[in-house]
Amino acid sequence: MTSADLPIDYSGKLYLINADPKHKHRDKPPHRLSNWAYLENHYSTDCCIKLAEFLLEKYGFKGSLEIKYST
Repeated sequence: MTSADLPIDYSGKLYLINADPKHKHRDKPPHRLSNWAYLENHYSTDCCIKLAEFLLEKYGFKGSLEIKYST
């Protein structure tokens, strides 16, 4: 992923990753990933899993994904 890929729009409702720290429909600031990218990070665990799968698929990951987490 490069800055040219941004913003990454998810479902037309939000920018998952953006070069600008302001995202659609959110009042809380996103998490800074690097000098040029911000990640929207105010989601439930289930939503985070779906978003991770979305990004992996978008960038060509082919295979199964196993995610383990504890509550």
